[in-house]
Amino acid sequence: MSPLLLAFFVGAASAGPVEAAEHRRISDEMKAAMARNTWSAVDEHYRKLVELEARGEPLTVEDHWIGAQAARSLGDLRTCRERLDLAARAGGSRDVIGWIEEIDAGWGPLRVTVDATWAGDRTLVPAEPGFAPDQRAAVARATALLAGGSFEGLVPVGSYSVGGQSVTVTTGERVAALAIVGPPPSEVREGPYRLAYAGPRASIGVAYTRGGTLGEAGSSADAGLQAASFEGSGARLGVGLEVGLTRNVGLLAEVGYHNLFGPPTVDGERLEDADTYLVAGNSLHLGYGWLAGSLRAGPVSFAIGPVWSAGGGVVTGVDGYCVSDGSGEQMAPCGEDYPYLREDSAAGQRLAGRVTAGGGAAAIGFSFVDIGPLRGGVALEGGLQTDTFRLYPWGQLAFTVAPAAPRGKG
Repeated sequence: MSPLLLAFFVGAASAGPVEAAEHRRISDEMKAAMARNTWSAVDEHYRKLVELEARGEPLTVEDHWIGAQAARSLGDLRTCRERLDLAARAGGSRDVIGWIEEIDAGWGPLRVTVDATWAGDRTLVPAEPGFAPDQRAAVARATALLAGGSFEGLVPVGSYSVGGQSVTVTTGERVAALAIVGPPPSEVREGPYRLAYAGPRASIGVAYTRGGTLGEAGSSADAGLQAASFEGSGARLGVGLEVGLTRNVGLLAEVGYHNLFGPPTVDGERLEDADTYLVAGNSLHLGYGWLAGSLRAGPVSFAIGPVWSAGGGVVTGVDGYCVSDGSGEQMAPCGEDYPYLREDSAAGQRLAGRVTAGGGAAAIGFSFVDIGPLRGGVALEGGLQTDTFRLYPWGQLAFTVAPAAPRGKG
């Protein structure tokens, strides 16, 4: 039994003056909305009256009659028919009975379901388009519902087609059914290639970065003075473009800014100010570019690809390979080039320089919120880069926004 018919038979004891006053107020608002031809508002007011009826306040024939007109104007003839039944049970006039007979003689039930994988046309097309407003509204409503996957209701009797398949609707209780399944017609798949999705991408978060110990190339005489290892936290933010070759596979390009700030250390111990120098913090500022392939599996996404960074920084602490012990004997390999750089003061020396590093970066993300045509979520990103002297590993926790992928198979 439909909710409307159920409401009619609800046996609440009796309504009080509060319900009666509410009935009058809502009825007046419903009639005012009908005078303005705002049928969605009329329908909303009628549904409030049905809720009131469930509390024991009986509705009038006029209430149901106006509700039926709203349903007809919105293209929902099945609901219109149900409301006319309620009007008839409430003591409806000959006009009510005549309208019921008119619907039963010219309309029939139709059920259409469209598989989620179907990428073809979902428009309900009548063989002979009707001219009456309620007929056009019913067909338009059916097409709108088919965009979401299914429709079931009353339509004018006749032949219809959806996605190249036909069905005939007749009067009576027998439901004309049509199911659109399988891959779309071949003509849908043909034509120029189109990207599955495309749009801007942005990421912002906190990152932790380390400039590791020098390797063999960084410890050579040709390398000159090099900073000791350093590390710290900072920000990483980027903007770019992401496109989908299919629903699940895509490409992204991103450019941005990456920094770190941290205290200077020696052998893992934080440096303190000494009599001979004042300790200043380390900093690194890099611009980066990242090109990656992406893979999506529902809300989870993966990306991996090469990354390149360039910039500069200032570090407190010179690597100990290039200092003198102050005894007059030079320490290999480059102590003779820096005779005044003593081992006991190297930790407090400030060294500025440029960094150019390449490597790879990867990310795993989980999207959970719609932002217009985009999807936002959290991501864990990390990378490993080198300037041939040392490694620069880093990790980031970020909020990422990327274009949403279409539903269905890609």
